[in-house]
Amino acid sequence: MARGVRLVRASHVPLPPPVGPQRGYLVDVPDHEIFPALFQARRVEFRVGAELGVLNRGASALAWLSRRIGIRWAPFARWLTPAMAGLGFLGHDWGAVGVEASGLVAGRAVRRQACVVASSAGKRIPVVPAAVMAARLLSGRAAERGLVPVERWLSPAELRSECERRGLDLMVRELP
Repeated sequence: MARGVRLVRASHVPLPPPVGPQRGYLVDVPDHEIFPALFQARRVEFRVGAELGVLNRGASALAWLSRRIGIRWAPFARWLTPAMAGLGFLGHDWGAVGVEASGLVAGRAVRRQACVVASSAGKRIPVVPAAVMAARLLSGRAAERGLVPVERWLSPAELRSECERRGLDLMVRELP
C-alpha cells in the first residue's frame, strides 16, 4: 500500500468520554511494517478521524484526488495546515488515542482497548512518549543511549505515571 492517508473505509471507533464514539478512516503509516512482528499480530489497522465531518470529507476528497490524478499534497501543506486549523474553533479541545487488540485468551474471544484521553489539549497526546524520552535524556536519567527499541521506552507503570503527571487518563477496558 502506498504511504499516506487513504480515507476510504470508515468504521465506528469506540472511545471513552469525553470524546465518545468517532468515525475512523483507514490510513497507511510506517508502523504497519514494524507492528505485526513486534506484537505477533496477523493484522494491523490504523484509523484516524477528526471530530468535524467537514474535515473528514475534505481529507477524503484530497485522498481521492491523489489516487485519481496523482496530486502530491506535501508542497501545499503550508497552506492546508493553517486552513484546517482555522476550523478548529468549531470543535472541542479534547482528544484520544486508542489501541485495540483482539484474540483468544484461554480459548475465549477477547477484545481490549487501551486509550489515552485528554479532556483538554488533546493534540499533545501523540508526542508524550517522545517528550518523556527527551526529558530523560536531557536529565541524564535515560538508562540507554542511541536507538532504544520501542518496547523498552516505558514500562506500563511508567506510562501510567507519565500520563497522570500530564493530566491524561490512561484507560484499559474490555470491549464487546
